Amino acid sequence: MAVSRKPPDLGDFGRADLERLGFVGFIRVKELRALRPIEPTPPKDAVGVYIAYRQSEKPVSFLRRSPASQWRGNLTLPLANLRGRWVPDSSVVYIGKAERLKTTSTYSLRTRVSAYLRYGAGSNARHSGGYPTWQLRDSADLLIAWCVVKLPRTPARLEGDLIDAPVSRFGA
Repeated sequence: MAVSRKPPDLGDFGRADLERLGFVGFIRVKELRALRPIEPTPPKDAVGVYIAYRQSEKPVSFLRRSPASQWRGNLTLPLANLRGRWVPDSSVVYIGKAERLKTTSTYSLRTRVSAYLRYGAGSNARHSGGYPTWQLRDSADLLIAWCVVKLPRTPARLEGDLIDAPVSRFGA
């Protein structure tokens, strides 16, 4: 018999709700990019979930061409597609995870966040998740936050809960 679990209450998916869930950091992309390597945050060997959070009250605006890496080809989306995907009342624009599915994996929050930022800056980093993020005109002002996940929770479960939350909250 499967045990049902209650997903965490994410409230309005705002910063205070994310902090209550354990998210920390909330550092601007442009500030994290200036740190080489991105120390001391996030923790070096920790696994968990990271988000890109847009706190601007200004209407969203998109770039015609993505500045992100082209290692998987040009993933630039048409402006109409981006506008159609946009969830106006949600500040969270990307949710990613860092977990070690194999004991030999080097994935950690630090390596995944670093790859995400380098990919968005046009580097040949192997991270293409969240590629539409980088077409936001104000992507350098996005805040990056992370939540360290420890057993029995898993990064995949927390990521799934966070991805499912906007569906019930915003209908996205």
